[in-house]
Amino acid sequence: MANSWLRLWHDMPDDPKWRTIAEIANEPISTVQAIYLRLLVASSQNDPRGEAHINPVVTASALGIQPESVLRILEAMQGLVMNGDHLTGWERRQPAREDPSTDRVREFRKRNVTRRNARSVFVTQRNADSSSETLKPSEISPFAH
Repeated sequence: MANSWLRLWHDMPDDPKWRTIAEIANEPISTVQAIYLRLLVASSQNDPRGEAHINPVVTASALGIQPESVLRILEAMQGLVMNGDHLTGWERRQPAREDPSTDRVREFRKRNVTRRNARSVFVTQRNADSSSETLKPSEISPFAH
């Protein structure tokens, strides 16, 4: 699996579609959202990505509900967030990465080396290498006289 993560948009919990789906299925919004989250994870792991295949019995067991509730919710999602097994907003909300991570990782590592070097200001004779400046113990400890 090339991608071990997926994106969740900020207004997802308050999207009015969940209330609509909950009312159609006669199920709580929290259950609708929990099933949608499972659909997102399944879609992220499938090939092609965006296709959600979940087992209603396993999903029901995981959520502590009846399989019929899962089936009602999946049916109510059709036309709103799903088209068959496909999550309709997948391509828009889960775009392929636009930039390779190589440059970001290189910059991250450079920042970490800079931070580490900044913390290593004080060097004692014992751990100093030949290119480091050696400080006397009285220069290191704020309690030295």
